Amino acid sequence: MRRFFVIVAVCISLGSGVLEAAEDHFLVGFGKEYISSNSLGIVMMGYGKPSQYSKSVATPLFARSVMIADPASNKKVVMVVCDIGMISEAITVLVLEKLASLGINDIDEGNLLLMATHTHSGEGGYFLKPFYNLVIGGFSKRNTDQIVNGIVAAIVQSRSDLRPHLMMPNSGPLANLSWNRSKEAFIANSEYHNRETLSERDKAIVDAQRNIFMYLLRFRTLDGEESGMLNWFAVHPTSLANTNTAVSSDNKGLAAELFEKYMTGSGHSNFVAAGFANGELGDVSPCWHSGDESCRADDQTAMQANARGQYLGAKGLYFSAKQAATPKIEYAQRWVELPGLLVEKTYTGGDNDIHLCDSAFGLSFAAGSLDGRGMEGFWEGMRSGDYPANWAYYPLRLIEMLHSKVVKSCHYPKAILLQTTSSLLDLSSRIFPFQLFIVGNVVILGVPGELTTIAGMRLRRHVRSLLGDRKVEFIAIAGLSNSYLGYITTREEYDLQPYDAGHTLFGPNTLAAVIKIFSQLVEDLDVEEERNYSENRPILNFSWPTFIR
Repeated sequence: MRRFFVIVAVCISLGSGVLEAAEDHFLVGFGKEYISSNSLGIVMMGYGKPSQYSKSVATPLFARSVMIADPASNKKVVMVVCDIGMISEAITVLVLEKLASLGINDIDEGNLLLMATHTHSGEGGYFLKPFYNLVIGGFSKRNTDQIVNGIVAAIVQSRSDLRPHLMMPNSGPLANLSWNRSKEAFIANSEYHNRETLSERDKAIVDAQRNIFMYLLRFRTLDGEESGMLNWFAVHPTSLANTNTAVSSDNKGLAAELFEKYMTGSGHSNFVAAGFANGELGDVSPCWHSGDESCRADDQTAMQANARGQYLGAKGLYFSAKQAATPKIEYAQRWVELPGLLVEKTYTGGDNDIHLCDSAFGLSFAAGSLDGRGMEGFWEGMRSGDYPANWAYYPLRLIEMLHSKVVKSCHYPKAILLQTTSSLLDLSSRIFPFQLFIVGNVVILGVPGELTTIAGMRLRRHVRSLLGDRKVEFIAIAGLSNSYLGYITTREEYDLQPYDAGHTLFGPNTLAAVIKIFSQLVEDLDVEEERNYSENRPILNFSWPTFIR
């Protein structure tokens, strides 16, 4: 704790005047800090299994921060990769409030991007709204405080470490590290059958049935020191099964540790952090599945193999990245209330404008996915009214009957398990942050959820079409960023109701709404007047049950 306050003092003494005039480089700083609570006994976040609570610590969890500033415009962005399951709105808001309390006024929700790796072996309890805390047992102040303090410490370190750097982007395919776990839904998409309109890269994605590309940023000082790396690669960190009870950063965190160990051990003593962030991972598993059989003969071996593959892939892209990006920073952000959001027919492709549904979980959500099965008696593909003629399923019919016709019609063909927002319900979040960064020639889309592969492809393609004459090396989707709204599927996938669709909370037009929001963010880039990014920030409510410890 003393170390944290020393870092804060140094940061505040530097103030926001650390930027120096330059035209040929960015100013970049890095930070890394523990976010492990070491409390133990807390249910892990991800699989939704109450019996999976932490009994030991296999690997520490970290927050890895990179701050990038453009000296010419004095604009900066901060990106933090966190070894946790999700970023909750509580974490984001508490981090922003803590930064403000420290006198750091040049970081707000507009230029701060918090990304979860999505490990399923980290302790939960950091959501304030009750649904995602149901199996955890409530809100854990101790775990949340540790995460927030660690993130803030990492940000402060990166803010006080700003030095002239070149940023060199690169991207390329990684083989045999990920597999599609919802193949039937994937091949229902129009892109699978109409490839002639796709780019060569998108064709490769369709052929592989998942995004096989890693998107990477290499950072090197002007005198040749290697300082840090950040990448995005879409794969679930579920190499460890839902029987694991040792806190672990899983394949993403282990890949980061391998990269950092290699760099510091091979003469790059000033290398600080390697962030392995996630992408459009909704339907992407680290395991190859045959039917419904588990791919795991040995979890530890599987995790180490996947982590090593990501590390080696990143290493190859890192050292082959040669072209430095021209310094430029743009960003836009909006807090958006999703229930009731108007989505015009130009985005839905339908005959009429629609409004997004109140959030509701489907029965196929309860089935879980191939990476971790859920409750017995549920299966993927459960659609409204689609139950066996068996008395054992009468309770499910009753559950569906309890929901209003409006809600059932809005979510159709989802068979509703539980509605979580309405004028009377407040069981999950309503307002979510969406974010767009342009750093040099790289575009980063901060999405507060899990896009499936084709949903991500459609979003990326639409945003690229709106960017005009801006030079774009690649568009990276930063999944699980700043909050969590569940999954985002295509309409074709939604109609089949795999697990991903049962966890698409705001109905079949959720992707259309997300594409609309990013269209607005692209427009915001050209608005010159300053925005108040905290205008619609949710107010945290700590009245829900909390852990005693």
